Amino acid sequence: MKRLVKKVKSKSGKTTGFTLIELLVVIAVIALLAAILFPVFARARERARATSCLSNLKQLGLAALMYAQDWDERFPPFGYLIDASHYQFWYGMQEGSWPGPFTYDLTKGLLEPYKKNVQILRCPSFSPTHPIYGDGLGYGYNYGWNGATTVGVAGDVFAGIPPASLGELADAAGTIVFGDAALHFDPMAWPIPPVGSATWESTAIVAPSTLLYWGYPSMEYRFHDLRHFERANMVFADGHAKSMSKDALEASDELWDRN
Repeated sequence: MKRLVKKVKSKSGKTTGFTLIELLVVIAVIALLAAILFPVFARARERARATSCLSNLKQLGLAALMYAQDWDERFPPFGYLIDASHYQFWYGMQEGSWPGPFTYDLTKGLLEPYKKNVQILRCPSFSPTHPIYGDGLGYGYNYGWNGATTVGVAGDVFAGIPPASLGELADAAGTIVFGDAALHFDPMAWPIPPVGSATWESTAIVAPSTLLYWGYPSMEYRFHDLRHFERANMVFADGHAKSMSKDALEASDELWDRN
């Protein structure tokens, strides 16, 4: 076995090794380099995940547009009741009745015939503490204009609204369809913990004013999730996708409305 300490010849002709101080200096340099490089590697890995997420959302947006072409240019509903124990949502089929438990079949979502890939429902950067819709999906559908049926909050202002059509969108390139989604907590359904102490899965995103209308105390309890370097990926009704900042997403409701 090779010796780990390099031997050198001194002037006297004796063989010597590295001193303890020299070894400590080398170790310190390696530790310093690791401390510098590891965050760089982590950021590079997250940027790759963010790019993969953007691709997923673009495919979801294209699937919604293909659905619309088959249904008189009308986008898919968020979901609808099939019978007392089955809901079909845009992302999958829910089986069970309140208060549960529920099961989800992601191969039976309204968009599945157009995307044929359940993996694009999962953001590679999303790890919720409370996965509840198919065990950790990362994306939400714009709840305000896609036909929310009767799913949601009692007295929901969106309940029963038919899905928007392409012709009803005043600015397709400026109207959000899908995006990074999570619910950091819901004050109407669970005890109120400190902000950020829990991340619940969400399959919906909504306009800032809608959250306040529903009784959320502030925009810190948003559905859009800033998981990629404090930014969220979004896809729009014309099919293009991009990363957006919190300020851009919450500046007004124009990005969220059908007209």
